[in-house]
Amino acid sequence: MAAVLTHMTVLAEDPKGMALFLSQVFGWTLMTQPGYDCVFVKGPSVTIVLFDQKTAGRLLPLENFNSRAPLLASVNLDNIQEMNDVIIKIKSFGGKMIREPMVSPWGDVVSFFQDPDGHLWELAVKQTKS
Repeated sequence: MAAVLTHMTVLAEDPKGMALFLSQVFGWTLMTQPGYDCVFVKGPSVTIVLFDQKTAGRLLPLENFNSRAPLLASVNLDNIQEMNDVIIKIKSFGGKMIREPMVSPWGDVVSFFQDPDGHLWELAVKQTKS
């Protein structure tokens, strides 16, 4: 079996605003479907499905969501300059930096931010060992 992550579901106070944020920061494709209670953002390897927190219970089993386990999504970037460019966009479009870029114990450069809805994200640049 080859299990493949195809999408992530995220609850947002403002799904359209959140989708616009992700589109502006990462250049991902914003998609809407008439008649759907959600907004889709297509990245290069996964689609993020954004539901309104107030209406998501019509479809999703919200009673089983664990509010003590925050979402942590990770986005890998090609290089430090790209990371710096993304950080400027994050700040410009309402995100908040939690931890500026630093070298992790395993040698990658990582940084953390919160999107406008407070979800935690990691930016990462893999460093090649010489």
